[in-house]
Amino acid sequence: MILVINNSRDLYKATMAPKLLGILRSLDIEYIIIEKKKELKKIKKNYPNQEIKGIILTGGPLCISDNVYYKDIIKNITAIQLFPNIPILGICFGFQVLGDIYGGTIDKLHYHNLGFKKIDISNCDLELFQELKKNKNNHTFFFSHNDQIKYIPPTFNYFIDNDIVIGIEHKDKKIFGVQFHPEGSGDGYEIIKTFIFKFCYN
Repeated sequence: MILVINNSRDLYKATMAPKLLGILRSLDIEYIIIEKKKELKKIKKNYPNQEIKGIILTGGPLCISDNVYYKDIIKNITAIQLFPNIPILGICFGFQVLGDIYGGTIDKLHYHNLGFKKIDISNCDLELFQELKKNKNNHTFFFSHNDQIKYIPPTFNYFIDNDIVIGIEHKDKKIFGVQFHPEGSGDGYEIIKTFIFKFCYN
């Protein structure tokens, strides 16, 4: 069972979160999607820890740098606290949440980084990217964000491309984050598969 924390505000109007759920269904992975913080305690009560194999913090239209969405961050923090020692993948806003709560700094970009970008991962040592590196070094990922992680928490390893932090992973825990939307491109699909099958169900 994968616990999906929806940060897209309106799941029915969102673009990326439904694609993520579609990928989980295609992989035959059972999931629960959480919209509100209060739903988490019910999940904690009804599902023993061993049934929750991983947590995905989705992307969304939120910006931590605006300092107006802290209640949305709390929902993500609560999931992490209620289900400790479970693998976590943060996507876009979820990625920035991880950076923020572990002591990093989030800054607003002077532009909206939007679209498909080709990234050379030949120098990336993060475990989450290693399956992709077996095939080729240049991969295309979909980006859509206004914030960036400016200061990376010291407990994380990281990969940077063109001055943007692309990915992070905790040095001691199975906690990973990507700035792009892996559910938004064919190359990113392998990132989700790696997280699910190497770290959650292994």
